[in-house]
Amino acid sequence: MLQIIQEETNNFTDRINKNTIINILKDFGYEFPLDNIKGVVEESLGLLKTPFDYQDERTKEIQYLLRRSFANSGPYNWTTFFKLLNNYGYCIISLHRDISTERKPTFKIILNILTNGPLGDELDFLKEKITIATNNIEQWEQSQFINNKYAELSEDYTLPNFVEDDFNIAKIFKDKNINQIIQTIKSSGGMLRRDANSKLNKYGCTDELLEQLSELNLIHSEYVILCKKSSEQINRVPSKDSIVVLEQHGIRCRCGKLVSDELIEEILTSTEKSNTMIDGSHWMTVNLVEALLNIGLPRENILVNINDGPEEIDAIVTYKGKILLFELKDSQFSMGHAYAFQSRVGLYQPTKGVIWAVGGVAPEVKEYFKRANPDADLHYIENVEDIEEGIKDIIDDINWKIADNVLAPLFAEGFIALNLPKSILYELKERVPPKDDKLEVAASVEQ
Repeated sequence: MLQIIQEETNNFTDRINKNTIINILKDFGYEFPLDNIKGVVEESLGLLKTPFDYQDERTKEIQYLLRRSFANSGPYNWTTFFKLLNNYGYCIISLHRDISTERKPTFKIILNILTNGPLGDELDFLKEKITIATNNIEQWEQSQFINNKYAELSEDYTLPNFVEDDFNIAKIFKDKNINQIIQTIKSSGGMLRRDANSKLNKYGCTDELLEQLSELNLIHSEYVILCKKSSEQINRVPSKDSIVVLEQHGIRCRCGKLVSDELIEEILTSTEKSNTMIDGSHWMTVNLVEALLNIGLPRENILVNINDGPEEIDAIVTYKGKILLFELKDSQFSMGHAYAFQSRVGLYQPTKGVIWAVGGVAPEVKEYFKRANPDADLHYIENVEDIEEGIKDIIDDINWKIADNVLAPLFAEGFIALNLPKSILYELKERVPPKDDKLEVAASVEQ
């Protein structure tokens, strides 16, 4: 998975020369091919390396126009790149200028790290050496990517505050059979224990599994008192001890018998903990948040269960200034869901729309979205186990597009604005042979 890390310095007023930074980093094994290529070309032409100051205004203007034409990452004074020592990525370093200030322009250095391998402490090493090379840098911080719509929503909604127990319980509900067992018990309102194995057998239910679910406080036992004469339920109590208490107080059935003499049956019910997970497919929300945290998204970039006017949104995530809109379904995502989701996509303008449907996405829905051609890229996650890998793929896709934008200034820098007339004049001016060399050449010509 591609990583993109962007860090920038404080603003300062003195322009920093690129060679100051290049020279100190070269001492530690970094190579700067972009800055060597002009000299290589001049050498292949048999010319001396022409100092930048010797180039005329026309050459500098061509370089400026190239930057303006092809660079879309904002104004910068210079930019270059080098390969990381981990051999799995690159660093793009730029000096950006801010001309919006009323007095004089301010500058800052921006580092963009693109890597698909371990970085270790190389970023900290680079920041340390660049700071040493200059007198302007007081601090480094990660670049902030702010999405105004997300910032507006985050003022009204709290961040997901799940604890470790929530994540552990939500994982259990990813097991389809366990999920169905608990949902069936919940919907029954109380299932006779003696009927449980037969009614839940198709979900692989066993006595051992029911015991485990009870120990996890996802189901619990209660007891019902049934009239032997009419088979009607007389009472429902949380434990057998409660029946003893009823007997001690002489509580009787309508038929006249003591309740302790009637039929006592154990029933299984769902607990508050499991009901919370089932209602509104909360277990999916918790698993989604854990998957997002596991791939490195900070908690403050995640909002869940949002009611924005008439809109009900399962989750909105911001990543590097982009919006990801999530729709969660513990059943099949059908056409009835599609129209509402398309409306939300149009309203919130996300970069990515993500549908996570445990029961899959109906074929007609996919066909509908192909024809509708929404502005957002749509992604379907149709397996309960695929959520983390699915999100990784989505984030990776965003990263590659951001990387293309980060590298855009290098397109202009790759063009060599070599003023051949000036370079030849510089060569003639600087390379003046001694008289002895002239005689030698003349002699060899005569021979």
